[in-house]
Amino acid sequence: MNVSKYKRYLHLQSFEKIPIPWDEIFGNHRKITVEIGFGSGEYLCALAQMFPDKNFVGFETSLTSVEKTLRRLEELALSNVRVARADGRFVLRELFDDNSVERVVVNFPCPWPKKRHSKRRLTREDFAETLAAVLEQEGVFELATDVEWFAREMIDALNETLSFSLIEFTVNPDRPLKTRYERKWLAQGREIYLLRAKKIRNFAIERTVTGELPHAKLKRVNTDKLFKIKGQIWQEDEKVVVIKDVYQNLDLDNWLVLTYSSDGDFQQHYYILITRKDDGFLVKLDSTTVPFRTPAVKWSVYRIAEEISV
Repeated sequence: MNVSKYKRYLHLQSFEKIPIPWDEIFGNHRKITVEIGFGSGEYLCALAQMFPDKNFVGFETSLTSVEKTLRRLEELALSNVRVARADGRFVLRELFDDNSVERVVVNFPCPWPKKRHSKRRLTREDFAETLAAVLEQEGVFELATDVEWFAREMIDALNETLSFSLIEFTVNPDRPLKTRYERKWLAQGREIYLLRAKKIRNFAIERTVTGELPHAKLKRVNTDKLFKIKGQIWQEDEKVVVIKDVYQNLDLDNWLVLTYSSDGDFQQHYYILITRKDDGFLVKLDSTTVPFRTPAVKWSVYRIAEEISV
């Protein structure tokens, strides 16, 4: 699937300015609504049609869902929507300025009920803090779910920030727009819970995607050490780096290191290039797989350079 061919698709890692200047992306200064986990895109597209004077940004991790939504956007000729394949929790924090979003919508996310998966829930404290930072004053967070304990857990997380006032917590709400699953579940008699809260106080958060692209210069490379880093796992605080493989260009003094890294529960995989220059070697991110410049990504470049230097 080649989603990059669609003009409404955003390749987020390619932006040099972070947070992203959304007014430049849309060519206007209209209010922004973000939907996290838009699925088929039905709800996102309907919102954009209902409010043509607003801008909409959607994030979804399923490539199939992203492509279906992009096709739907083209068919409807909607110019006020942009979508990307990304973890909405992470990119909401990193790519939006404080007080820049009018509304954040999440429809029927996975509640991750098992204890060992609790770190994946949207009800984590850090997501509530992100909402408190990026939403504008009086901006609204809206969550629809069929799991009552999950909705109440979200309320608790929002309350912990001291930045929200609950607008409503409704059972089986009559929303003007409903998702396909929402209509199906209501027809089956299942209960739906709607949580809406507005921001009343600012909240300061720390963002991690900052600075220039990481690189390191070496006079020489110890190739024996280079191939021995395969399979190594390095950990420091919340940063974890795993070296999956090392590949060599036999005609040139070039190597590619397949690297996995994680910052907390946000994971990325990419290549680090080691290439000969006139005055030595350069260690940097390979341009074919540009990840977000998180602390773990930067550390992986510097740590590899440290491991293979002579």
